[in-house]
Amino acid sequence: MMTPTILLFILVTFYPMLYALQLSFHSWNLLKPSAGKVFLASRTTGTCSGIPVSGRFQITLLFSLGTVSLQFFLGFLIALALNREFAGKSLARTIILLPLLITPVIIGIMWRWLLNAEVGLANYLMGLVGIPATSWLGNPSYALPSVILVDVWHLTPFTILVVLAGLQSVDPELYQAGKIDGTTAWQALRYITIPMLSPVLLIVLLLITMSSFREFDKIYSLTQGGPGRATEVLGFVVYRVSFKDFHMGYGAALSFVMLLFVLVIALIYIRLLPESE
Repeated sequence: MMTPTILLFILVTFYPMLYALQLSFHSWNLLKPSAGKVFLASRTTGTCSGIPVSGRFQITLLFSLGTVSLQFFLGFLIALALNREFAGKSLARTIILLPLLITPVIIGIMWRWLLNAEVGLANYLMGLVGIPATSWLGNPSYALPSVILVDVWHLTPFTILVVLAGLQSVDPELYQAGKIDGTTAWQALRYITIPMLSPVLLIVLLLITMSSFREFDKIYSLTQGGPGRATEVLGFVVYRVSFKDFHMGYGAALSFVMLLFVLVIALIYIRLLPESE
């Protein structure tokens, strides 16, 4: 009964991964088909079409740090608020989770219009209070923060959803016992909520970190890596190298560099997970 699933996994995942690994040790330019695949040749300078890859790595780290930290802390705080009883709680949950239902490309297109320098809603609202218009996606100083905020708006509901589920699994008797002992709200958060949620929080951190390093769709539809290369994260570099410059071997090698880096981060998170008793 497992055979169809195993065959499908080999066909669409395992074999392509092995092929990409083999390809990463070759220089293969589709614009020069006669040259074929050359093993371990030429592409060892550490640059991508004349652009240092280290610069793209720094942009990726900034993007990841910004999105992960904001998604995690905002998601945690909003989940704490939604875990309380208040009027309109169900409606608030529904509205907050709506961004998760929208595909990333549509979100990129929507926010590209909202942040448009001439007709965007953001500049219109700023103009109402006398703040001059800003080229959010056309200015290198604002483009990356704008992309980070769009990603946070899209994916913070995921953190809220997972953390909220974790909060609802905490035994209420722990909080009742804490009240009897005279604990404050801050002490209950520090000594009950966070320790009980630590496995959930670490898993959320792992998932949103991996997601931030794979980001491509929203950046493509928002800025296409621009202005200049101000928002060109490594995921976008892999796309550009492979499918615009047609250096397939170099693109595959960059993909595995990203994979190894994410695996290192994943191992660090896993080591931090408390051992089950």
